[in-house]
Amino acid sequence: MNSEVIGGVKIKDGLFVGDEFAARDLEFVEGNKVNRIINCAGGQVSNQWEDLEVNYLTYIWEDNDTQVNYKLNIRLY
Repeated sequence: MNSEVIGGVKIKDGLFVGDEFAARDLEFVEGNKVNRIINCAGGQVSNQWEDLEVNYLTYIWEDNDTQVNYKLNIRLY
């Protein structure tokens, strides 16, 4: 089963998950008042909106079997 998300999806108020398209979509970022982004593809997707005071936590993860994954403990404000 191949299910692809195009853009961003609201998980709950203030929490979204999205793909590269969402990360580059200024209308989505501004419209949803996004001010913090976790970029897990920092090697492929640049931190596009730093000039707009969006704060980034950037990881350079790769989609392969040798990639070490981290358990993230995230506090939402």
